[in-house]
Amino acid sequence: MPVERELYDRLKVSPTATAGEIKKSYRKLALKWHPDKNKTPEAQEKFKQISEAYGILGDQEKRDLYDRRGLEGMNQPEMPNHSDLFSMFFGGGFQEREKRKRQDMKQINLTLEELYFGTTKKLK
Repeated sequence: MPVERELYDRLKVSPTATAGEIKKSYRKLALKWHPDKNKTPEAQEKFKQISEAYGILGDQEKRDLYDRRGLEGMNQPEMPNHSDLFSMFFGGGFQEREKRKRQDMKQINLTLEELYFGTTKKLK
């Protein structure tokens, strides 16, 4: 459950809304409050607030951060987790080596007989 609901309220969606629901609500509200369409004095400010809310809730990483920390916490740097600290001190660590290994993998087609008895293949 999110720490605060302000941005969800601006877009008139629930915190459990899907990305599609958020986008649909933003478009509807943006058309209603766009300063070119709506000449009321509060339209420009309302449009800015709606755009800010969609800028955060429309991006899954920012939305997750907002849900964990709220609007105030968006500007604070996040503390690294234990694997990030390990990477900082030891140059990549286990996860980086695993990532490199996966990049070097190649697919080789073998028959059941070659698997059982063994074979030698040349790779480019």
